[in-house]
Amino acid sequence: MKSFRSTFLWYLLAMSAFSCQRSIPPEVGMHLSNLDKNISFNNEVKPILSDRCFSCHGPDANTRKAELRLDQRPPEKVFNLILDRILSEDAEILMPPPESKMELTDVEKATLVQWIKQGAKYEKHWAFIPPENEEVPEIAQGFTAYNEIDHFITQRLEDVDLKQSPKADEERLLRRVTLDLTGLPPTIQEIDAFLADDAPNAYEKVVDRLLQSEEYGERMAMEWMDVARYADSHGLHADGYRMMWPWRDWVINAFNENLSYQDFVTWQIAGDMIPNATYEQKLATAFNRNHSMTGEGGAIDEEYRLGYVYDRTETFSTVFLGLTTGCARCHDHKFDPVSQKEYYELAAFFNNVKELGMTGDDGNYGPMLAVISDEKRKEIEQLSTEIQTLSENEVYAIEEFIDLKEQEPIFHGKVNELKDGKLDQNKNFTTRSTADLVEGFEGNAALLTGEYDELNIQGIPDFQAHEPFAASLYINTTKRDSQKTQTLMGTSGNKNNFWRGWDFFLDDQNRLNARLINSLPHNYIHSRSKDSIRLNEWTKVSFTYDGTGLAKGIDFKIGDQDQSIEVVYDQLYKSIHPIKSGSHEKEDRKTIKVGKSYRGFTGEYGVFKGRVDEIKLYHFPKNDLLRNKVRAKFEVYDKVEEVMVMEEMPEPRVAYMYNRGEYNQPSEQVHASTPKILGSFPEASNRDRLGLAQLLFAPDNPLTARVTVNRYWQMIFGEGIVATPNDFGLQGARPTHPELLDYLAIQFMKHDWDMKWLMKKMVMSYTYQQSSNQTTILQEKDPENKLLARGPSFRMQAEMIRDNALAASGLLKKNKGGESVKPYQPEGLWIEKSSFSHILLRYEPDKGDSLYRRSLYTFLRRTSPNPSMTIFDAPTREVCVVKRENTSTPLQALVLLNDPQFVEISRILAERIQEEAGSSLPDQIQYAFRLATGRTADQEEINLLKELYERQYKYYIDHEQDAKDLISVGEFRVPDHLSPSKTAALTYVTSTLINHTESYMKR
Repeated sequence: MKSFRSTFLWYLLAMSAFSCQRSIPPEVGMHLSNLDKNISFNNEVKPILSDRCFSCHGPDANTRKAELRLDQRPPEKVFNLILDRILSEDAEILMPPPESKMELTDVEKATLVQWIKQGAKYEKHWAFIPPENEEVPEIAQGFTAYNEIDHFITQRLEDVDLKQSPKADEERLLRRVTLDLTGLPPTIQEIDAFLADDAPNAYEKVVDRLLQSEEYGERMAMEWMDVARYADSHGLHADGYRMMWPWRDWVINAFNENLSYQDFVTWQIAGDMIPNATYEQKLATAFNRNHSMTGEGGAIDEEYRLGYVYDRTETFSTVFLGLTTGCARCHDHKFDPVSQKEYYELAAFFNNVKELGMTGDDGNYGPMLAVISDEKRKEIEQLSTEIQTLSENEVYAIEEFIDLKEQEPIFHGKVNELKDGKLDQNKNFTTRSTADLVEGFEGNAALLTGEYDELNIQGIPDFQAHEPFAASLYINTTKRDSQKTQTLMGTSGNKNNFWRGWDFFLDDQNRLNARLINSLPHNYIHSRSKDSIRLNEWTKVSFTYDGTGLAKGIDFKIGDQDQSIEVVYDQLYKSIHPIKSGSHEKEDRKTIKVGKSYRGFTGEYGVFKGRVDEIKLYHFPKNDLLRNKVRAKFEVYDKVEEVMVMEEMPEPRVAYMYNRGEYNQPSEQVHASTPKILGSFPEASNRDRLGLAQLLFAPDNPLTARVTVNRYWQMIFGEGIVATPNDFGLQGARPTHPELLDYLAIQFMKHDWDMKWLMKKMVMSYTYQQSSNQTTILQEKDPENKLLARGPSFRMQAEMIRDNALAASGLLKKNKGGESVKPYQPEGLWIEKSSFSHILLRYEPDKGDSLYRRSLYTFLRRTSPNPSMTIFDAPTREVCVVKRENTSTPLQALVLLNDPQFVEISRILAERIQEEAGSSLPDQIQYAFRLATGRTADQEEINLLKELYERQYKYYIDHEQDAKDLISVGEFRVPDHLSPSKTAALTYVTSTLINHTESYMKR
């Protein structure tokens, strides 16, 4: 088939050779005559080829037709064929084919004809060429420039015969810049101070003050939370609780401290890999653990684990490269030069983390970092050092106690008789099945054949990690399964209690294993024997543990022979005391299972198959110095919360490319590398996450600085210089001001990636300070304000709308950081969506100040976020978002009018203006207007609001109970000395102001 396609292509080429004098359709020729300039491949031709041709003739070899690539320059003869095909009136020949629904317009055909006529020159995609040009154009006559930004903007305006808008009035400008840099409105005092300041640098002093405020970090963090897909729940199946707010607080502090963007990003990608990494550098890597996770019991662990790797890969690509690399997960990218193999090479950087695909419903899962004070950290380090010293000098061999005839086990289970579920008439040795008794090592043995045949040992104390204990039994197993383990005995739990406890088991090669577990996959010790157990043969097996909390404290015997030990994992720092699923309260799990684990969700229950006999348990509670130190360490750590972070595995995981992205179809081994379009990998860097971060900030990387500048330009101006911040590739939008984007990118790098420099540069420009008023000419020539002939104007994001209203009312509480809070929302939403999470079963609003904190701190549950926020386009953060939707719907008006939190805000604002603005109604209305919109109302506006007040006041005088009902909405107390009727009437006025466009629009 391939040979036929190739032959057919070249046949068509040959047939087209005679058509040099082809006729141009009149409708195309008309446009062709108007194309008197040189055609730009990047600006005019490539968008046509990308949209209409690349799906069949682009980078993806799997879908490529006729062996023709148009993303690269084809042989010269092909261009004759292209002209024949695009100009043909024969549906069998026409390209694109009619069935593709991608018809070329006459203008596009003319553009391609002219381009081919000019030599069909190809150019590298603009975004993949490092920015170089720093030349600032001259300012044209009649235009105003405050800094270099204005030179670039006015150059475009002059080209299209547009003028700049006048400068915004002082009140609107102050409100605009205060909202942009802090996310909050200016106070009345700040407005008055600015209006009274006649200094030439009055505005710059405001900007500097705002950049130094603590609210600046919170404002910047709001945008970064979307980027990093931060949430307070796991998402997916159970959408249970997670604790990640310490990372959110780190982000706020990093912005306030003006950590360079290079360090800000490097720490988040690979802070744990920096030599002698600090607590903050490790905490920063929680960025890569913010992804959704599943607790669904039927989930395939490897499928979801790889999904988390892909999430990190695609978040990295979107945020820092502005590329849609996810399109290459199943096949080569159809438009951009990113192959499927390059996708998996990039993913390999994020694939070397010891993590689970299936977690529990609630809680954090490793790798983890303790959120702990410096004082407690020093205490723990001291205890660890003492434990290490004591364990080397004073540890005793527990197995000696087992060999001593006078040492009695705390349990000795013989299997000679089974009656009423009891073995040997022992009420503490039972089975719930009708397990058969067969010939044992001595007397009878229990035959275990399936998952219902386990034995249960009761009345045994829960062994603790600071207590030495041991176990032995005779086994005769018939099973060796490469996919299964066999539990000999233990108390370890399931995913919903972190698998906490201990277990003694055979692995898939029938080697002896023992674990003491606080939480998988990061807080446990695990050792195993090098030798394995033979099938169908009686063998005495035993393990001992010395109470040191160290993996080397576990020993094994097969028969009477000590075994060589392999330490699989050695990091236990919290208690192994079992806890209940759901509530996570301590549980006295005094039943030790024999022949099966407590696991109940994975399909791998650790079922033992064979015979067991002569079960013994030993417990050696000692109160010596060593064990007291171990216990003290665990007790300190048990009170410490932990956040999910990155941590490299000691041995790199083998990485693969997967056929069509299917987790169970690895096709080719790959090694960590980056797409060629990013330039060469730094020679001095290792091919790990730290090296990857260094590549981002390499001088020849064409994307990082551009993508970053563009995203913050979008935050300030409402639209990026590139309107598709997630896609700088061939399908993305062209920059409206490419030279400005490159200039800012270069300057950003030269200023050491200084975020406050970048923000100040933008808001100090005349372009930013223009009035946002829309004129008839601007509406006709530039309705979307892409050329920036006027100031930015757009609806504020959900958090800022709520925070602005809270600030106006005086309710806003500016507490910094800490746990996420739960303001008002309708009852029953959480329980309706999911009943799997115990902690997040029902939504319970907070009380007191927590109801009125900044929206940045609002608890975000991915499958059931705050509905008011959602209506104003706040994302669920299940995936990375670099550009929010900005809609205008009737539901938004209903929220501002009827949502209890906004009704309460309006009521408190009505009370505030009575307390602070005197007794004059016009003064009270003016004060409310300034608080809500940041400017002074004119007389017409005052009169309209007075009429509204008088109408409502008349109603509430006659309906006092209605007034009392209205002003009782919300938790905040109602002052007794204010008139209910007047307060209710003023509440209508203030509610109208909260709904005023200048309250929720940036102007």
